[in-house]
Amino acid sequence: MRPASWPRLLALLVAVHALVVPVTAMVVRSFLVEEVELADGEVLVAVGRVERHNGLVRFATQSAPGAERVPERFRDDEVRDVRHALSLHHHRFVLSDPRLTTMLLSSLGIAFGGATLALLLGLPLAWLLGRTDLRGRALLATISTLPALLPPFFVALGAARDWQSAVIAVFGFEGAALQRATSILVFGLVLFPLVVWLVGPALARVPAGPYEAALLLGGRRAARRRVVWPLLRPTLAGAWLLAFVLALSDFAVPDLLGFLLPGGGIPGSTFATEILLQWKQEGNAGRAVATGGPLVVVTLVLVLLASRWIRRSPAFSTHATEDAVPRLHLSKRSRVLAYLGWAAVLFVAVGLPVIGVASWAGDGGESVAQGSGPTGDVVQVVRSGHLGDIAGAMARTEGGMDELRRWVTNAGSAALLALLLAVPLVHAALRRGRFWRVVVPALGLVGLATPGLALSVGSRVVQDALPIPVLTDASVPPVLALVARFLPVALLMAWLALRSIRRGEEEAGRLAGAGAWTRTATLVLKPALGGLVAGALLTFVLALREIEAVMVLDARILPMRLYDKIHFSRLADEANLLLLCVLVQLAPALLLAGLLALRRLVRRKEVPVT
Repeated sequence: MRPASWPRLLALLVAVHALVVPVTAMVVRSFLVEEVELADGEVLVAVGRVERHNGLVRFATQSAPGAERVPERFRDDEVRDVRHALSLHHHRFVLSDPRLTTMLLSSLGIAFGGATLALLLGLPLAWLLGRTDLRGRALLATISTLPALLPPFFVALGAARDWQSAVIAVFGFEGAALQRATSILVFGLVLFPLVVWLVGPALARVPAGPYEAALLLGGRRAARRRVVWPLLRPTLAGAWLLAFVLALSDFAVPDLLGFLLPGGGIPGSTFATEILLQWKQEGNAGRAVATGGPLVVVTLVLVLLASRWIRRSPAFSTHATEDAVPRLHLSKRSRVLAYLGWAAVLFVAVGLPVIGVASWAGDGGESVAQGSGPTGDVVQVVRSGHLGDIAGAMARTEGGMDELRRWVTNAGSAALLALLLAVPLVHAALRRGRFWRVVVPALGLVGLATPGLALSVGSRVVQDALPIPVLTDASVPPVLALVARFLPVALLMAWLALRSIRRGEEEAGRLAGAGAWTRTATLVLKPALGGLVAGALLTFVLALREIEAVMVLDARILPMRLYDKIHFSRLADEANLLLLCVLVQLAPALLLAGLLALRRLVRRKEVPVT
């Protein structure tokens, strides 16, 4: 085997273990049930684990979905056998759950509303970015990424009270309906940058020739109907579907907003929340993965459709920039209105949540003394603490510094490992045979379609089933889960960085006698270094904001501790530590923005003047 093939095969092996194996383990585990056969021949299906202790066999049974668990206890001589068996029991249990319709409607309603709101918010901003001569477009496009860089649960947490008050005043919602409406607002404000990123470049690349021909023959309306709309429609559909998938698979936002309802928490049911409920509270791994399986299938189909439509976008066409439709000139008044509208959206999406969280560090803090429940909460308003006492908050948080260090280390390790996997895989897809051209995009699609919580559960199933020391070390499973979660981002960024490298240059280097490693270092990695660094930074930022992919892996990171605490205590320490987390996330994001701005400036200087 040639030395150059080892990086590709090793990268494929690690990627398969991090991503494909957990998804496969979910499928297999969903068909396994643990049966207890009694001495009289009766067979009971256990819910959760069967434990043997002091001559007794202990487990629980459940007569119907949603029914109370019944503890069972038998002497060893009363039990003939305890075994695992293949069965459709978990799937039948999930499909017969009377809450299935409620969960389905709630999940689909939140995802549909969030994606639609993201489209409505992002489309005008994308039009300003792609079709007008608005000054500072590049800066505004960079600033517009801020809502997507913040953890969605942070946005929900900081502005929930204000948004709930507005929804109550306008629509009169309460309870689960209020929770769904507020979740839709959160997802719309967090996901609209996705629409801006995809639709803005598509609008900027509408070809001038067909547009001008349609304009001459039928006027402006005909040009929009016959040229702009057919070219833009796949991009809009793909952007909406991607936003729908991200909202559908999110667990933290609906869960958290269920605890922030006025007068007490009434957590609404979604597929994602049911996965965690079955895993943590019911202790039933099989039913948890059986619940997550349909979600993975649905998201995979939707991601396939979205990728197919987005590839037809004008942003990925071969038209040169000078062949695009000229930008529209905005008057001074229109520019002022555009800036004000942009600022208003960003204030609601970023400023309001930050202000809301910061308010806890003074007279806005509150401690929920009895948790959350349908009977109402005892809320004690605490007027102590001050904003900015981050060092004191960290000192009062036992183990907080270790959790902060572990959080950053896990995200950095995942970003580096994802890029190390992506470069040889993308290079093989660009230079090698059909196998790599099929396998590499498939890995990206599976990673994009697998919800974070489902991936976390699947990784935990693998961790329990394969007690290999190097893979069960406390730091390894969370890193591998983050790698699997953001491998699609690393693959995309590596493809953008490597696609411009000509194959002939590598062939010329080979004919000149350069070895495989020399050719890779000088002809592949060196020209693409800037894009690869940008890809690593982007993956690092996204890994920092992720908690769902590590939620059941005992990650022991600071955002995970804060997410658990803020269900019941929202005081100065929580506020300061949450703001610290945001600052940590924004540092690499600002570095990435500076790097992209520098590259744009260098490219602009390299353009010859004619």
